[in-house]
Amino acid sequence: MWLIAGVMHNPVYSGRNDHTLWGPPAGSPDTVLCLGEFDTDNLHRFWSQVKEITPITPPDGRTNNEVAAHAESWLCQQPHGTWAQLWPAMRHFD
Repeated sequence: MWLIAGVMHNPVYSGRNDHTLWGPPAGSPDTVLCLGEFDTDNLHRFWSQVKEITPITPPDGRTNNEVAAHAESWLCQQPHGTWAQLWPAMRHFD
């Protein structure tokens, strides 16, 4: 799942399913926060610097799909292209 939010309170975007039809974010992908079930190699396809921040956990301690799949938040910087160049490879339907 791609869930991408700009670090400076920008809107949230996703390359998953129908959300991908909204298109890529405006501006450049210089610094983004990615939330979801990723491995580092996948994120490195799009950014040179990838730093794991923290696992995603509900505040009440419940287990959900994201917790079970070890979803995390990642700080990604130094993109390998513009949003227009990266977005087609980020899109997926599942």
